[in-house]
Amino acid sequence: MHTEPLLQMAAGRGPCPGTACDALDRHDATHRGVLAAAASGLSEFILSKGADVDRVLGLCRINPELLQQPTLSLGLTNYCQVLEEAAVQSGCDNFGLHYGRQFKPQSLGLIGYIGLCSSTVETAIQNVVNAFPFHQHNTLTRLVDREDHYRFDYQVRHGTILCKRQDAELTLGMILNLLRHGLGKNWAPREVHFEHPRGFVE
Repeated sequence: MHTEPLLQMAAGRGPCPGTACDALDRHDATHRGVLAAAASGLSEFILSKGADVDRVLGLCRINPELLQQPTLSLGLTNYCQVLEEAAVQSGCDNFGLHYGRQFKPQSLGLIGYIGLCSSTVETAIQNVVNAFPFHQHNTLTRLVDREDHYRFDYQVRHGTILCKRQDAELTLGMILNLLRHGLGKNWAPREVHFEHPRGFVE
């Protein structure tokens, strides 16, 4: 895992310049929770699962126009709520996981490209962890070296957000896709642990 490149760099070219994080930092003053890039294609995916997207977004007080602007931000409470509501309205218990599995790293915006432009899988995940606060607030992310393996931790830490299963499973899908970009489409983690209870369809 230390040496697998995510992208083959052209001769003489290094990883993406440090200005990527600088650009994210300039957005921080108006950042309310999570960059709308994390909801790329959400409306279409809700529709594909048979739910009424206007109803789902309306119940969660999300302006659909925000979803078309990946550098704008959504409230983290609204974001977690819309994923939970979409699961209920669509009857798809694993809505977040399915949404995350089809989420390409490029669709995450700058944080996705920070990972893709890293020289190895290890540095890709570490760079994503380091830049994650610019992408999403009130969230723990860390990469733990356990000698024979790595553990990636993710947890929303917001006092008013109690239901966050769909967000956790969505993030699993997103990170898995980034890893598979460098390690191959058949790569799978050794173990996955969740803090939420098992759903009715797993």
